[in-house]
Amino acid sequence: MKDNGIEVRVADYCAFCGDFEPDVEKIDASCVADKVPRVLTTIRCKDAKKCAVIYERAKEALREKSEMVQSNI
Repeated sequence: MKDNGIEVRVADYCAFCGDFEPDVEKIDASCVADKVPRVLTTIRCKDAKKCAVIYERAKEALREKSEMVQSNI
């Protein structure tokens, strides 16, 4: 894939989230030889860290529930 200077950092579980709030970070990557400014842009959700914690806790709860059900069989 060709680098276009834009990186989207969005987890699969973010798909169709109504609470998605973009957080855009821009870094000047220009050098003296560049004829036009070059900017690296990263797009993520403002709540990415919070949602990652919720996601991991939900996975752990499902894992524990699954283990409990299997031990009762």
